[in-house]
Amino acid sequence: MTLRDFSCLSDVGKDEVVSLWGDVLTEKLVPGYKIILYKVDSFFVEVYVDLRRKAVQKIKGCLRSDLLYTNNFF
Repeated sequence: MTLRDFSCLSDVGKDEVVSLWGDVLTEKLVPGYKIILYKVDSFFVEVYVDLRRKAVQKIKGCLRSDLLYTNNFF
């Protein structure tokens, strides 16, 4: 799967791909959220979990790991 394929999926599809094929690299806590970084095939995925709701708020893919965590969520 490519990042382009991943980006075309629904949120449910993205969640399924990350659950089945993602390898957790690290986690980071920011105010109100836990961000989990995954490696999927040739790209990386950030999963933003809302700590209050205990639900995934956003799933974002990226080709370069150094670009992750640098952009604001909002």
